[in-house]
Amino acid sequence: MSGPKNKQVWLNLSNFIADKTQDCIEFEIDNNEKIKEERFETSKPLQGSVKIFKSKHELVAHFKIKTEVVLSCDRCLKKIQKRINLDFSRSIKEKIESSEDIKISAINQIEILEPIKQEIVLNIPIKILCQKDCQGIKLK
Repeated sequence: MSGPKNKQVWLNLSNFIADKTQDCIEFEIDNNEKIKEERFETSKPLQGSVKIFKSKHELVAHFKIKTEVVLSCDRCLKKIQKRINLDFSRSIKEKIESSEDIKISAINQIEILEPIKQEIVLNIPIKILCQKDCQGIKLK
C-alpha cells in the first residue's frame, strides 16, 4: 500500500522470550497519532492491546484494537466516520510463511502497525454509504 508513511510501532520481546516462567505478556496500545493511508485515514488514535502468547513452538500476537476511520460515501462522496473494532491474531516468526505472519527481528522486536493497518483495510465495507437510502450527488 502506498501513500504517506506512518511511524512504525515496535515492541521489544527480548525479556519476555528469555523469561521461561512467563507465557503471556500484554502491551497497551495508545497511539496518539492518526494513521493516513491511501484507502483510509483514522479520525481517532488507535486504542487497545496486544497480548503475546508463548507456546512450545511459536509466539502468537492477539490484537484488540478500536479506532474510527474517515471514509467517503460511494454515492454522494460525503465524508463519514465508521467505528472499527479489531480482534485478530497473527503468528510471530523468524521466516515469514504467509502474509498474515509477523516477522520478529534478530533483536526480538516486532512491528505491529502494519498488521493493524491490514486489518483495518479488511474491515472497510466494499460499498460505503452515508445512509441506506442515499440518493447520490444531487445535480441542479
